[in-house]
Amino acid sequence: MSSDGQVKESVARRYAVLRPYLDERQCRLVLAAEAAELGRSGITVVARATGVHPDTVAKGGAGTRWRCRVGGAGAGARGWSHGVVGL
Repeated sequence: MSSDGQVKESVARRYAVLRPYLDERQCRLVLAAEAAELGRSGITVVARATGVHPDTVAKGGAGTRWRCRVGGAGAGARGWSHGVVGL
């Protein structure tokens, strides 16, 4: 079996295991992460391995670098407090 075949099989196997537990957004993120890990032509490889449209794979990674946040970063439900009690 070729290296490409092994990669596709591996991606398909992981996707089949995870898919029942993922909502649509999480699914797209997992697919995009797989594609990013594969590098050049990763979207095509992941799409062929999973049967998902390439646009769906690409959409999962769109803007993820800028949307990832660390817990506690940004305004909370009450807005910015800057650590001062009673504001």
